Amino acid sequence: MDEAEFRYSNGIVIDTEIEKERIEDVLKHEFTHSQTYAKSTFGQLFMMLDKNALFDERSRILRDGLFPYLSRMQEQVAINVELLNKCSKEGIPAYKKAIEDLKMRNNSYYNHFRKLCCINGRVDSGAAAETLADLLENIAYWALNVDLSQINFERLKSEKDIKRFIEKPENIMRFSPNKRFDLMVNHIFRNNNKSDGISTLIEDLDENFFDIERIHDEAMKALEKIYVNNPLKARLLRRADSIGAVGIPETEGVDKLLTQPMNLNDSNKLERVFLSNEDEFINQLNSSSTRILYVMKNLRGFEDIQALAFRSEENDRKINHIFGFQDDNHKILFRILNRIEGKVVFYNINLMYKEWKSVRKIVRQVPIYIYMDVPLAYYIEKINKMFFGGKYTYIQEEKKTIFAVEKKSIVLFANIVKDAEEVLDGKLEMGKIRKIPPADFPNNEEVTVLDHICAQYEEKLPR
Repeated sequence: MDEAEFRYSNGIVIDTEIEKERIEDVLKHEFTHSQTYAKSTFGQLFMMLDKNALFDERSRILRDGLFPYLSRMQEQVAINVELLNKCSKEGIPAYKKAIEDLKMRNNSYYNHFRKLCCINGRVDSGAAAETLADLLENIAYWALNVDLSQINFERLKSEKDIKRFIEKPENIMRFSPNKRFDLMVNHIFRNNNKSDGISTLIEDLDENFFDIERIHDEAMKALEKIYVNNPLKARLLRRADSIGAVGIPETEGVDKLLTQPMNLNDSNKLERVFLSNEDEFINQLNSSSTRILYVMKNLRGFEDIQALAFRSEENDRKINHIFGFQDDNHKILFRILNRIEGKVVFYNINLMYKEWKSVRKIVRQVPIYIYMDVPLAYYIEKINKMFFGGKYTYIQEEKKTIFAVEKKSIVLFANIVKDAEEVLDGKLEMGKIRKIPPADFPNNEEVTVLDHICAQYEEKLPR
């Protein structure tokens, strides 16, 4: 059973069925992934390719071809940092128990842990564990920060080309994070010249090494070479430019705001029905049992493409009815909003952040809802501005918490882990947003119903 997933630019998803005592450890594991990807050239490039693979076959090929060269070291680092963090916070007995529990729960992760016995075997105190975790993460950053300018991406047309290039004897230690990680671990922990290895690593990890702008620029330059003759080049570069550009905000509890609860092991299969005619879509929507319009989020780089949907269930089949169209300035969207009779749910805050006054004048039913299907961590500033002086609450569910905020008949809601509440309270003080009990929050029952619908129709993306 999957406990959680790091979904690259879409943050962290944690299973709603996870045992409560596992949440903090699992969040540490996945947050380690997010940090090491975001703070490295190889990691940022990989996330950019993953983001663009939805539209571009070349991106998919490169992503799939590069993945085997960073996946092993990523898991070795994440599981060891998870357990070392456990030791530093709860002590040696809890650490030993966690190792035994891991052995019983996940043999694959246990093997990743065991392979670094040269590191975790040195743990004799919580302080030692903390030091080793920091060192291990720094080794990971060194391994993942390869010189992308030395890779001739123009010649890498297939996964076989990537394999042949990286596995050349003169290239393997330069461009494979797995091998670079092994090299530094062996140099520091398995050779006698341990102190020399640490000093070499520290010399490499200067201030410029962790400069997110430098890392981002190097990844973008590599991407420009990859897309040199691609007709979608401008769109793909814009889409990728958001990856790592501002880094992950390293404040207390940010890992909790980067996390969303979801039933990862749900076997529900969603069906899609695509409609090509505006009138047909509106007629079917207005005659549906719920009459709820879902305005899907615009994808960066493809902002002129809009998709709308309504949902239905037939004999236990969950069906998304989708109408897509090109709409440069929202004229078609506004026209459709004026023709529908039911509620409207926007996915993500971005469009409503810019157009809420226009939308508020057009729609026939209020409140207008915004469902956040992405982590809140990157949207706190917009929430504080859009809902300045408003009110918010937490609706407690058995296995998750629904965060809801309201102002002027616009309601934003999102699924969060319970431990995120205290962190969010502090963040919302900037917007002078007032916390109220769930019973006093307007339309709290409708928020719960809509949240359940949105969660049921959430796409289960492959890792």
